[in-house]
Amino acid sequence: IPLIVGMIAIALIEGWRFDTDPLINGLATGDFDAMLAGWQTFIGTPDFLFWVYLLFAIGNAMLPEQHDEITWWYLLVPLPVIIIPLLILDLGVLVDALLDGPVTALGTWISTALVTVFVIDLFFWVFIALLEWLFSLILNREVEYG
Repeated sequence: IPLIVGMIAIALIEGWRFDTDPLINGLATGDFDAMLAGWQTFIGTPDFLFWVYLLFAIGNAMLPEQHDEITWWYLLVPLPVIIIPLLILDLGVLVDALLDGPVTALGTWISTALVTVFVIDLFFWVFIALLEWLFSLILNREVEYG
């Protein structure tokens, strides 16, 4: 459940607070000016740092731990129960419309949100690694993870 709720929360925050379309279009076309304009639009979001931190916190807290049990059949059973009767009744057009419309939009929304969280995590990883390196030089100590 935390994984599903976390992905929904990340997708909602990313979709409603950040305007990523100009940035994605700039990256897709390879136009540097469009990328720069998209980046400026992205970081120009009101309360940018708050939303970035919230994405970072949710993205790193949503993954299940070893003691969590994921019951995948809750996700997988409803799909054939809906699709098989539609195919038997020769209503494949509805299946195509479902897969082309909302499912594709949801997949795009979630994948964009997860890539955003990955980039934020990458930034924080580099930032923490640099701080760790700097403090190890200043204090003449190594950080040990156990």
